[in-house]
Amino acid sequence: MRIHYNSLIILGVLISWQLPATAGCDDPPAPKVNWYGCDLKQRDFSNQDLRHAILREADLAGASFQNSNLSGADLEGANLQHAKLTGSRLDNARLVGADLSDADLQGASFHKARFDRALLHRANLEGCKGDNSRFYDSKLETARFNHCHLASSNFEQAIINGSDFSDAMMERAVVSKAMAESTVFRNAGLQYAQFESTTLTDSDFSGADLTRAGMVNADITGITLSNTLLSNTNWVDRKRCKPGSIDVCR
Repeated sequence: MRIHYNSLIILGVLISWQLPATAGCDDPPAPKVNWYGCDLKQRDFSNQDLRHAILREADLAGASFQNSNLSGADLEGANLQHAKLTGSRLDNARLVGADLSDADLQGASFHKARFDRALLHRANLEGCKGDNSRFYDSKLETARFNHCHLASSNFEQAIINGSDFSDAMMERAVVSKAMAESTVFRNAGLQYAQFESTTLTDSDFSGADLTRAGMVNADITGITLSNTLLSNTNWVDRKRCKPGSIDVCR
């Protein structure tokens, strides 16, 4: 009987590890609060400390998190359509598969955050700080990334058609195998950025710095190059542009 009793204890512990803790949808905002799957539409959580909060699959449509600290929070699969996240902190947060369509993230910080497979249609991220963030396989049509800091960010296989990255700092960003038709990169810092096999049809690189960037096999049909620095750029045909090349890979 002792062996059987011990086995039941071990089984119970294993089950408890696999099941999420019960969400307290009426719990007040606090670090590590568990709002897993809660309906919190249109709620105001501005200026709150929500570090490492659990918000997976929560309905947060129209909710306000302005100037709140969501660093390390788990928002995987959350509905954040039209949410207000201006000035918020999402560093190291997990937003995999989240829906941030029409969300406002102006001035938000999300260093090392993960937006893999997320939806950010028409989202406004102007002035954001997202170095080392991941947008792998995400959909960001007509999103605004003006004046953002996105060094070493990853947009591989993302759909960013019609988005605006004007004046963004994107050194060493990876935008390979992405769809970036009619995308604006005016005056963007794209040194060492990778656009390998990316569709860039009708995109605008006026004033951009593509020094040592990689453009191998990219579709550049109809792109605008005006005062565009192509010094040592690895061009679409694998040709290395001469130092000081502007507008034309020489």
